[in-house]
Amino acid sequence: MKRLLAIILLLIATPVFSAQKVPRTLDEQLDIDNKRVIKYLSRLTLSDVGKKLKGTKLSDQSIALEHHIFLEKIHSTKDKFTVYVFRKKAKTIAYAWVEPNGQSIPIPPCPSNYKEEGQYVLSGDVYTWADVHPGDGVVILECVTKKWIDEIKNNK
Repeated sequence: MKRLLAIILLLIATPVFSAQKVPRTLDEQLDIDNKRVIKYLSRLTLSDVGKKLKGTKLSDQSIALEHHIFLEKIHSTKDKFTVYVFRKKAKTIAYAWVEPNGQSIPIPPCPSNYKEEGQYVLSGDVYTWADVHPGDGVVILECVTKKWIDEIKNNK
């Protein structure tokens, strides 16, 4: 009887203790998810270049960066920005952020015939600025070109 009671208590208690904090606002969600993605990306090394990523789970249970192929990391200590470049299917994309006391970086323009928005935050909401601003968290850039990558590298 005691064993049965212990099993029942474990079954009841496990979901309570393993439950993740569910964000109540978009700001809470982005705070949690930005930290997760930045932590995940910071663990990538040169040996991961060319590898397909497993990704990291976001607070809405979606998986960011899943099946992305890691191409390179661009970091500026002077301007305090970080850009990770990936291949996703046939598209080059980037995850970029600028530290709160850093310098904004330009967002690459999308071609005029591009049907989607070209930049998003981790929640999927459109990022409406022309530059990635300091302290705004991770911005996903979809219209990344070699020219833009070279400009970012030359300005760091």
